[in-house]
Amino acid sequence: MKPKKTASFTLRLDADLLEQIEQLAEQQHRNRTGIITEALRRYVEISTQGEQEPAGEVQKLDQVIALLGTISGQLGAQAKPAPALKAERTAPAPQRETMQGDADGLIASMTERRASLEDIVAALNAAGYRTATGQEWTRSRCRDYRHKLKDLGRL
Repeated sequence: MKPKKTASFTLRLDADLLEQIEQLAEQQHRNRTGIITEALRRYVEISTQGEQEPAGEVQKLDQVIALLGTISGQLGAQAKPAPALKAERTAPAPQRETMQGDADGLIASMTERRASLEDIVAALNAAGYRTATGQEWTRSRCRDYRHKLKDLGRL
């Protein structure tokens, strides 16, 4: 089995810090991992050359976060302002009513009288009713709409 060349590490960052790291990565044409890795390497070099060694892993992590904060502060001065957020979408306006109640009633009454689809279509078109898309009624559209009315409990 091949040995791993790199190890994986998960780090949670504040959203504004991550945004600044992404901006720096774009400016330098690098990825976020490269930016963060470089910052950590600089920190380790400074830490090993310094007089005091961190007291524990928690302190190390705090120092790394502080270093990333410093980098983000430097980026904040250079970075352009973040683009404005898009306005939230509101629910779309309801489309026009698919049918007037009279057309529903006409379909229901003719269905109760066992009228054929052709007769119902002829009556709807003669009365001037149109589908929701503004088209004339056909057998297929009438059949589909009757099924919809049955599903809604109106037939």
